Amino acid sequence: MKREKEIQQSKWRHEQDQRLTALIHAQQKKMEHHQHLLLLAMSDPLLGSTAGLKSKKQIKTSKIQLRQLTIALEKSNTELHRLRNVTVLIEQLVAAAAEGQASKVRHLVRNHPTIIDSLNIENQSAIQVAAKQGHFDCCKTLLDANCDGTLLGLVAAEIVYIWSLCC
Repeated sequence: MKREKEIQQSKWRHEQDQRLTALIHAQQKKMEHHQHLLLLAMSDPLLGSTAGLKSKKQIKTSKIQLRQLTIALEKSNTELHRLRNVTVLIEQLVAAAAEGQASKVRHLVRNHPTIIDSLNIENQSAIQVAAKQGHFDCCKTLLDANCDGTLLGLVAAEIVYIWSLCC
């Protein structure tokens, strides 16, 4: 059950990344459009006369739209940056566990405890790759930090056996 939840979260992170990237692209296109409209309105030779009222309204509308789009774009970029930071941390944790870097694993789970059971883009957890590669010091570090050993897909007796090898 927990593994399915982690797979769903991994898939969700990937989908969110794609959604935010598309949203940012669309927001940038809208900004370019409104910048173009603003420049056209500002270059209207009738701008200073009463006949330039339409251009004045366009300038005001474009400036408002650009402000709103700038705020939305900053929010989307911040959200995408945060999402990608989490993804990078998960990848670093799984890579450190795969390479047997127990001190790096310890550092990552100490500073980012919420990623301990997370799956990377290949749906692997740190405990899985550490156990598969025989890095029992990393397994011990992860289990000491309350990693969910059931993500290994093992029964309790096998987890106790791995634990005994780690100690």
